[in-house]
Amino acid sequence: MAEEGDSLLSAELTEKKEVNYETPCCFCLSPPTQTSLFATLAIVSAALPNSMFVAFLAKAGTELGTSQTAIGSTYAIHMVGCVLGIGIFMLLPVERTFMWLTKIVLPVSAAANITLGFLGQYFINTKQANLFLVTVFVCRLFIGISNGLIEAIAQVMAMRGVDKESMTSAVGRTELGRIAAFGIGPIIGGTLYQYGGFYLPCCFSGAWFIGMCVWGCALVQPYVHRDYATTTTTPGSAAKMEAEAAAASYGCCKSNNGCTTLLKIPAIAAVYASSLLGIAQTGYFEATLQLYLAEAPYSLSPMLFGVLNGTMFLVAGVLALLIFVPLLEKWLGAPMTIVSGFLLISLGATIMGLPTLSSHAISRHLPLFVVGYGLLGIGMAQAIIVAPSLTKRILEAHGHTATSPALVSAIATLYVFANIGGWGVGALVGAIVTEAKGFEVTSLVSAMVCIIVAPVLTLFLLPCAVGDLRNKEKQEKD
Repeated sequence: MAEEGDSLLSAELTEKKEVNYETPCCFCLSPPTQTSLFATLAIVSAALPNSMFVAFLAKAGTELGTSQTAIGSTYAIHMVGCVLGIGIFMLLPVERTFMWLTKIVLPVSAAANITLGFLGQYFINTKQANLFLVTVFVCRLFIGISNGLIEAIAQVMAMRGVDKESMTSAVGRTELGRIAAFGIGPIIGGTLYQYGGFYLPCCFSGAWFIGMCVWGCALVQPYVHRDYATTTTTPGSAAKMEAEAAAASYGCCKSNNGCTTLLKIPAIAAVYASSLLGIAQTGYFEATLQLYLAEAPYSLSPMLFGVLNGTMFLVAGVLALLIFVPLLEKWLGAPMTIVSGFLLISLGATIMGLPTLSSHAISRHLPLFVVGYGLLGIGMAQAIIVAPSLTKRILEAHGHTATSPALVSAIATLYVFANIGGWGVGALVGAIVTEAKGFEVTSLVSAMVCIIVAPVLTLFLLPCAVGDLRNKEKQEKD
């Protein structure tokens, strides 16, 4: 009787703990809705501080006489930090990862932003270009670690609870949050820089990271812990073994070699290579676009550039995620959506490179440039958003369980790595090419890369496209 009473008491405590973690905040939302909301907010929180630098970092560096390649390398070092953050996520369980994030990484990132603001402003005032670059390198490395951790955690949260048919929608929601951040960030960063100098936007970012730390402890961390609440059940129970298995595979793909499993399949490797190359086409212009539009005949101030860049990102992203990507995936399938995205990038980049191809005055009009950059942004979204859903379909076609927590974590981790790697590599390559040959040539290089990539991708992804069409026809007959 005593044992039975203890078991009942243990079960009652476990049930209460689970219910407590089921609603970690004041929002009365279902768990899937909470997951989507928290993941999207996490992406916004990570992307907003970083997107602010787009509006002023290149200008601040060139005022000291630094090269565009040096400015581009500051974006690459941020990518290195992000990769370190993803590595921490892959090697540690989720609970320990959150401990690192909220108690160590985010406070250090806040301090790095504030330090960068004041030291950066001091070195700008005293014209010490080398010390300015060293400070930017070190601080952006630490900031990148927190970005990588947050991105990986958020994407795993978003992808874990959906099937392959809903994967594009789940990723689209998180990417909509990223686009919103990249739409608002340059506006805030450009305005603060124009009226407050270098230190003000950096201090704003530091305060934002402190707020993220509080937000992570109060809202996101309890929700993630909910999945581990069943570990308080009686020893040897099925619930405990299931919870331990989930805990082992939730935070990383190492336990079941998930990343290795994915990349051994050529079509999946092609999907993630295309994601990296797709976002790199936008990354080309991270460190150079502001400088180009600051020249005649555009002559945009940091604030006006921030407004223009942010608005373009927001409009292109919303159009892509809410209209073009869903329709194209429905009509053409995920593989051809990716290929058509590269063709659209090529068209937009060619329009941006018109001043090199034509001496006509219209080729340097701002509305034409906006159209080209907007098409490039829509194409980039098409090239990367459907990657996770297509990955799940390819996995199932090869006999793997696409809903395995380890494989879902691997899909999310590789998607984040492709995004971050593309931005970093693209920014560095774009800065090098722009410094050597000019901005318009960089645009034409982007167009040529996409024209070459599109048919190569078609060879890898055509079998997947054929499979999608057959399944669609079969569903229509049934």
